[in-house]
Amino acid sequence: LEITEVIYDVDGADDGKERVVIRNSGSGELVIDGYSIQYLGPTGDFSKTAKKNFESGNIIPAGGTFIVGMSCSSSNPCDGVNMSWSQTLGNESGTIYIVSDQVKLGGVDSASIVTSFIY
Repeated sequence: LEITEVIYDVDGADDGKERVVIRNSGSGELVIDGYSIQYLGPTGDFSKTAKKNFESGNIIPAGGTFIVGMSCSSSNPCDGVNMSWSQTLGNESGTIYIVSDQVKLGGVDSASIVTSFIY
């Protein structure tokens, strides 16, 4: 797995427009319903890490992508995404982690980190 794109600080309001694009570069489909996506803001304080578990049935096909819509709400839904999350991304920096379990990260040395994207 790799995070290929993080869309943040879009023109105008960010609500419903932020995205994290995850790519499965493997030759087989990947079931990710036991994984989580986690966001660490610019402070680097892991006690403030936000986490969302991938949902039952979430699969990324071989060579395919999975799009997580960020900053989504009922008033500003994320259209055209595979999963929505209400977490807003920092407009200047942050780190996105894909984690192979659903335990909140305590630091960058966790063996469960599959990939990360610093922006």
